[in-house]
Formats: sequence, C-alpha cells, structure tokens
Amino acid sequence: MSHHNLNLLTALQALLDTRSVTQTGERLGLSQPAASRIVARLREQLQDPLLVRTAKGYVLTPRAEGLVVATADALALAQRVFEPVLFDPSLSERRFRLATTDYGMLAAAIPLSRRLATRAHSVGLVIQPWNDGTLEALEQGRLDIALYADDPLPPDFHSRDLFRESYAVLMRRGHPLMK
Repeated sequence: MSHHNLNLLTALQALLDTRSVTQTGERLGLSQPAASRIVARLREQLQDPLLVRTAKGYVLTPRAEGLVVATADALALAQRVFEPVLFDPSLSERRFRLATTDYGMLAAAIPLSRRLATRAHSVGLVIQPWNDGTLEALEQGRLDIALYADDPLPPDFHSRDLFRESYAVLMRRGHPLMK
C-alpha cells in the first residue's frame, strides 16, 4: 500500500485552477520557491509533469485534465467531514431507542412523544423499561438514550440534568401529623 500526502490536494486544486506555479503559491500564501517544491512533490507523487509549456503558455497534461473533477470532488467530500451535522426533526425518520423508569415515562417520555407527534411525525420513539442491562445496552449502542435518576453513574458515562425537583407533603389543617 502506498502512502499519499492528502495535504497536497489543496495545492493540486490550486495548480489545476491557475495553471501556474507562481499563482498556486500566491493562492496558498506561499513563496514561489515553496510553491515550486510543492508542485515538485505533486509531480513525483502523481508521476506526471502536470503542466507543460506550449507556445500559448502552460497547459495541463492529459493526466492533470483528468484530475480536475476528481480533485474538486475529493476536496468537497473532505470538507463535508468538517461540516456540522444538522438534524431536522421534521424531516427525520430515525427511530430512537430509550430506556426509562415509570417516573421517567410520566415526567419526560410521554411529553416528548407528544412533541414528536406534532413536530417530527416520522421520528419513532421506542421505549423500554429500565433494567439491570440498560447501562450495558447504552455502551453497546443498543440504546440511544436513557432517563436515569438514581445512583451516580459510572465515570465513563455522559449525562445531563433534565430538571430537578423536590417533594412536598400536603395535608389538611389540623391533621394529626402536623403536631
């Protein structure tokens, strides 16, 4: 397996666009000697001169012409790696697998399912009860999320508080427990 320097793709794109070593350097913010060294590496790696001098100036070799679309496609694909992932719930058809307790079902899962029904009608919510295997199922990707309110989680789990609440006791005035 040969190793290729993928950092040279940007330089190759500039060379294919400008058809000039000097302008390639200018586009990349490099001196002419640095641009010449990069073009030399491209020529070596691609085993092609890439540019040839003609009476009308420099032109791309047939190999370089064949790389124009592939280079643009490769850079566009590489750029997609660094773009943020956008999630539009109204267009999604994803099924989310959730584990929760009875309380989590009442406090969060049911209100969530109602919102999904109106704002993301094609999103599915598969709910299963919390059990002894829930943390393992999260680790192995068999669950997407779990609602948890008890003991502290193991340190390698990530969590966020959804809400905090406290309890109160209500009773009538004069009740025997008030004394």
